[in-house]
Amino acid sequence: MSWFFRKNNRAPRLNSVNKACVGNMNAVMATHTGNVRTNNEDAAVICYPHAEGLFAEKGLLLLVADGMGGHNSGEVASALAIHNFKEAYFEHTGNILKSLKSAAQKANKVVFDTAQTNAAYNGMGTTLTAIAVANNSLYLAQVGDSRAYVFTKNAFKQLSKDQTLVQQLVDAGTITAESAATHPQKNILLNALGTKADMEASMLKLDESLDDNNLLLLCSDGLYDMVSEAEMLAAIEQTSDMDEILNLLITKALANGGSDNITILIAAKKTAFHMRASKDTEDVDISLMNENLQQ
Repeated sequence: MSWFFRKNNRAPRLNSVNKACVGNMNAVMATHTGNVRTNNEDAAVICYPHAEGLFAEKGLLLLVADGMGGHNSGEVASALAIHNFKEAYFEHTGNILKSLKSAAQKANKVVFDTAQTNAAYNGMGTTLTAIAVANNSLYLAQVGDSRAYVFTKNAFKQLSKDQTLVQQLVDAGTITAESAATHPQKNILLNALGTKADMEASMLKLDESLDDNNLLLLCSDGLYDMVSEAEMLAAIEQTSDMDEILNLLITKALANGGSDNITILIAAKKTAFHMRASKDTEDVDISLMNENLQQ
């Protein structure tokens, strides 16, 4: 059977879409199963509220999650996390950082409780990287090793910090950043959403802003493990067409092996990057689990 998230009449009405033209921003996402996997455990969403006042306060929310677990558990974890995070973020009455913290706690509880009460999902978890864009300011919530970058002309910067054993070794000076990419333990996470009852996400207001020529990029490790940052920059420099940037990056990841699911979400000012026309966005119910759901 299929499960669907139902709207809560008391909650803010949200646009949850894979392409958005809102305010002075464009955002678009794409995902691919890759060359090896048979199912896609990644999830991502572009989300903003219908109410103009709430949008002015909380902005545009960009989310990428990479689930883990056996037999559909990963895709269940990432979908649960994405849905509950975005709902909790816009429902919370505090400032953006407090709202991100509340959202991470809510998403963690739902994933953890689901895993505890259903043997089929025991041990499931997910990464989650969120960027809130409000009045050109950027706010980050980070769990695990999905990433957020900002690209400008001829330069890029990783905004998130991997919560992994290898990153810990780099920080301690035990290994170099260059060797981290090929380290045999590079995929060992130190933090994942839903794997324990209490989880602390990293949250901060970033020094960077969404300037006229910046492009934000969020992705799962299926992109950055296959495509170097220099290759990402080269693809972004080729065109201002956001759909084409996604196509170039996914094509490159597949050509370089495509050993994992690949999910990419990009956002930028309309003045710098454009996207192809799409149907008007509308409020949607997001499918949570497929017909293989075990209760």
